Amino acid sequence: TTMMRLLLILQITAGINSFSTVEINAKNSGASKLLQLDAWNNPSKHKSPRRTPPNRRTSIKWVIQGVEKCLAEEDVSKHGGKPKYTYRRRIDASLVDALYLMANANSQKDVLDAEKRIKVLLKNPSEFPVEVTERVIRATSVAGLSLSVDLLKLLLRGDNVVALPSSIAYISVLSFLRKIGRIDRLEETLAELANVSRRIQMKQPSQSGIDIVAFNTYLGAICDAAVAGRKYSSCDNESEKLDSNLFNFTNFKDTLDG
Repeated sequence: TTMMRLLLILQITAGINSFSTVEINAKNSGASKLLQLDAWNNPSKHKSPRRTPPNRRTSIKWVIQGVEKCLAEEDVSKHGGKPKYTYRRRIDASLVDALYLMANANSQKDVLDAEKRIKVLLKNPSEFPVEVTERVIRATSVAGLSLSVDLLKLLLRGDNVVALPSSIAYISVLSFLRKIGRIDRLEETLAELANVSRRIQMKQPSQSGIDIVAFNTYLGAICDAAVAGRKYSSCDNESEKLDSNLFNFTNFKDTLDG
């Protein structure tokens, strides 16, 4: 109902006591690791405008390259050509392979196979650095997989959470939920972010709150539904709660390359 949504908005805004931009969020440890990806790959890049990927497939591959940087050591003995990486653990190489399988998928079956592999490998996110899980969340949300929502919740519900995940990661998830019209899950995720943010700020008052873009994404989703004249989606149906593939692809190749 309208009243319930107003109460939820009040609850969420209570957790946003710092209306911060991406640059401000970059000062906290969670966001800075993801935001430094471009600077890591291109030391002089901060002097020029940030690149814009031509399509979603390229965007995903750029994120995966960041995962490689985190998990592998680049072979500097060879010059020219494609860089070669040496992984310290087999599970690290398997995760990167699964992500590239998702990025290069040409059918829904391919991407669902990749999703299953990623889900198994990340069943315990604590086995990987937080910045890796954040990048996986970003990549899977851009690819349109509800696995990104599950991974974000695992980070929020982990033991001893001392900082919110990168704003780039959670805003990507919220944008995905807005795109598929799942306001119910968007509300649930944003409310959980607000609760975690309040708990963190009680212990560490200097920590930034939720990025204002997250709240704007929620308001945009409500406006989308109102303009389209559709009812807000609901998770009252148990089968909907368990549905892991929220994005119904007709042609996955066109979806990523468009």
